[in-house]
Amino acid sequence: MPVELDFGGWFQLRLATDPDPHDEPRGVSGFTWAYPGEPDFDRTVRFQPAGAYPRVACDPEIRIGVSVTEVRVDGEVAAGHPLTGAAVDLADEPKFEGRNGIVAEAGFEPIVPFRLLFRRDGRWFGRSYADRYEFPYADLRGKGIDFSDEAKADVAKATGIADLGLLWQERQRRLAEVAAATEDEALAEACRCRIDFMRENDYLVGDYGLRSFYAMDLRGPVEGLDLVPELSRADAERPWPIRFWMGGWDFDSLCGFVQGTLTAGADPAPGQD
Repeated sequence: MPVELDFGGWFQLRLATDPDPHDEPRGVSGFTWAYPGEPDFDRTVRFQPAGAYPRVACDPEIRIGVSVTEVRVDGEVAAGHPLTGAAVDLADEPKFEGRNGIVAEAGFEPIVPFRLLFRRDGRWFGRSYADRYEFPYADLRGKGIDFSDEAKADVAKATGIADLGLLWQERQRRLAEVAAATEDEALAEACRCRIDFMRENDYLVGDYGLRSFYAMDLRGPVEGLDLVPELSRADAERPWPIRFWMGGWDFDSLCGFVQGTLTAGADPAPGQD
């Protein structure tokens, strides 16, 4: 019987933006920079705090961490399911592989590799996209961008942030307090740089309501199948569709929001294997 796992939460992606090279480690001429005291960019998409670099003054509105929000079995909500509330992770240090439009344009970048894991009580369940990846990763690219009023409303509802501009104003106030109170000069300078960035580039909050859609079938190795009692070994031989959007991008925190559904164990649609 089909098992549907809804998930959502904040992710972090620390990378340079056009016109900088895709692998620029600090940021030079784009809209993102690694400020004093911060590590180099590594382009890794992080669904969990481990390895991330949460920036000062972004909490509590933005907290890195994606989790399962609801589990449905055969269409019915499965309250108390072992995976309800599980942490959702992308393993193996996946990266956006747009490469400044060489592979894909902004908003359509494939995420490579793609190995989705659901972790609970020291155990995990999940599946990879495939055993191997073929450049230029056509199946893994984004399927479309939505910047409609409906998209903006959905992003605001999912994130709880209706106006990023107002949040940036509040964040500047918090950063000024940190800069004035700290004895760490690198931290103080980073705070001042971020304040200047938000003041000089406040128009960037307009991208907050944009959503990029992704859709693919996971056909790679399955892990931890015994953690989901409703699934059998036969289900592991079928493709598992996953649909999600990434949006709510904040150029200051370098975080965005992801929301989607993985379906395991469903009969393939007509015409699919």
